[in-house]
Amino acid sequence: MSFRDDLIELKTDSAWQQKWLAGDKRTATEFDLLTRLAVGQKPAAPVRELTDNEKAIAGLGAPADISGYDLHNIRTPNGYLHMDEATSKLATTELLPAAHALDLSPSDVALVAGIAANPMDYDKCEASLHRLWPGDQFAAGINDFIAVRDGNPKLRALLEQYPETLGNNAALISSVVAAYRRGRAK
Repeated sequence: MSFRDDLIELKTDSAWQQKWLAGDKRTATEFDLLTRLAVGQKPAAPVRELTDNEKAIAGLGAPADISGYDLHNIRTPNGYLHMDEATSKLATTELLPAAHALDLSPSDVALVAGIAANPMDYDKCEASLHRLWPGDQFAAGINDFIAVRDGNPKLRALLEQYPETLGNNAALISSVVAAYRRGRAK
């Protein structure tokens, strides 16, 4: 008996057909396997399920597209973040695509936006990063940020264009470094 014969037999089995039409996963897998074998293809490789740790790490990254970022519910010291039309356009055409390209999560972007709305000066930014990265970790974090910045002309241009709101933004710097390190760990 061949794989084609097996397929023909299954197609005449009404109970099997009902399961297949209902979307039964095991029946669909069986049909896919027999179809592949009947036409001389290798079976599909089984999809490995992600571990809880891999799922958690994947959740730290960017959403599927920039619509996954929500800038409407970001609290600032003066209430909620309000963007005028020009700022909103800037966010959707430049800032959010750049954040997505850097693999920043929605929570990263919310933190960055909150600080951008209430900018830090250089000293506050540096003090925040020293608290986040004590001792030798500070230099390593700054070096990683410089590596990303220097390898990404668009990020560099945005930092130079908005030095107060993005350049001295500890949340942006630490988020970029975290995403860079996640990417290197893969």
